[in-house]
Amino acid sequence: MSNNMFAKFSQAKPFRIAYNVGCLQDISTGRYEKGMKGENVLNGGVAAIEGVTGPGNSFKSSLAHFRMLMMLLRYLAACGYIYDTENSATLRRIQDLANVIDPSGQLALSLEQENERFLFTDAAEHNGSEWWDIFKDGLMDRIKNLKPIDTPFLNVKEGKCYKALPPLVGEIDSFSQFQSGAVFKKTQEGTVGEGDLNPVAMHNAAAKAQLLDSLPYLTSKAGFSIILTAHMGNAIIMDKYSGPKKQLAFVKNDRKMKKTTESFTFLTNNLFEIISAAPLLDDKKQPEFPRDEEDDIKGMTDLMEITVLPIRTKGGITGFPFILVVSQRYGIQPTLSEYYYLKTYNRFGLTGNLVQQRLAIYPDVVFTRKSIRKLADTDPKFRRATEILSEMCQIDVLWPEYKDLMVEPVELYEGLKKKGYDWDVLLSTRGYWTHDQYTNPVPFLSTKDLLEMYHGTYHPYWMSK
Repeated sequence: MSNNMFAKFSQAKPFRIAYNVGCLQDISTGRYEKGMKGENVLNGGVAAIEGVTGPGNSFKSSLAHFRMLMMLLRYLAACGYIYDTENSATLRRIQDLANVIDPSGQLALSLEQENERFLFTDAAEHNGSEWWDIFKDGLMDRIKNLKPIDTPFLNVKEGKCYKALPPLVGEIDSFSQFQSGAVFKKTQEGTVGEGDLNPVAMHNAAAKAQLLDSLPYLTSKAGFSIILTAHMGNAIIMDKYSGPKKQLAFVKNDRKMKKTTESFTFLTNNLFEIISAAPLLDDKKQPEFPRDEEDDIKGMTDLMEITVLPIRTKGGITGFPFILVVSQRYGIQPTLSEYYYLKTYNRFGLTGNLVQQRLAIYPDVVFTRKSIRKLADTDPKFRRATEILSEMCQIDVLWPEYKDLMVEPVELYEGLKKKGYDWDVLLSTRGYWTHDQYTNPVPFLSTKDLLEMYHGTYHPYWMSK
């Protein structure tokens, strides 16, 4: 008889795979793991169960859409879905946002409803119970019929790569308005003000709790990610002396997520609260980053800054807010957001003066606040340099354990040049992992890889010695 009482148990994986989406949202929610060829792979971004909350008109949906669409863009094996409970979204709007992050139009084309890669449906087509029942049936078929595919993450114990089912990612927008079939029927048949509608909210809360409680098992078993948006409002305080109880450490006492259950606060892997949204204007009330001269007019409020507070992250740091730049017309602006982050943190990685600016690792290009938006649209190396610098800045701010690895951006640039590396090559890379990591035509290079290259402890596997 074996002395090992654990011999019959199956060992869980040491970490759960997350999908990189960039725009300040990977470092803050993850950590680096080793890849199959010694590279440092950032395991952060979209997790299994996510929530986005905030008051009305705070761009909750824009953030959720961005995370979902970036996954579809970067992971070609992925499929996506949106269940719109408010009957307010349109497929054309989602396609417009897709065209911003993928100007080739291929991502938007893949969202067409007759295409098997994406589903857009709403409460006018299916009440919540119908949608969830059909969705669960699809998950069971997915588990039976799909085979796991390779990831670049190294299983150290077995010397092989970890495998995972092809990703499935989508949204319930919003979970606050999610309505079960029974509640829908009572609402339609009942009369406003009569007693038979009094328990409706309680019944709906029970249905939502059942859905949420099933997610940890289903997301793990079926390999899918779900992003739930919820409305945040002020709590009604009946007793001014005791006040409301806190559910999460970084949520203010007078704030409450509307029509959600307690599970929403502790089953989500990542939960973001948008705590403010304001027009992004200069001291003359003109756009901070105008798109062109026609856009540079007083009072133009297309660009907004939203302050995002991670109030729960199982793989990162909570309570440390960051600002994203969002266009009301075009959604989240990744490069502008990353630049704004650098500007906020003592101009980390920015050289030149306050008007004529340069990026420390891409110094040949001069830009101003009025030219950066066009540059971000047209220059992929500028986008890549801004991404690298923003991740370096986040590492410096959020991860004190990397203190010995960190180096000033100017020193990184000069040091790697002295070692013989060509920055034109280094900036023609991707920083996100893919399922075709080692056959993808765009070579992989993470920000931690660059730091280790400076210290002489890593050389890219795809580069000759």
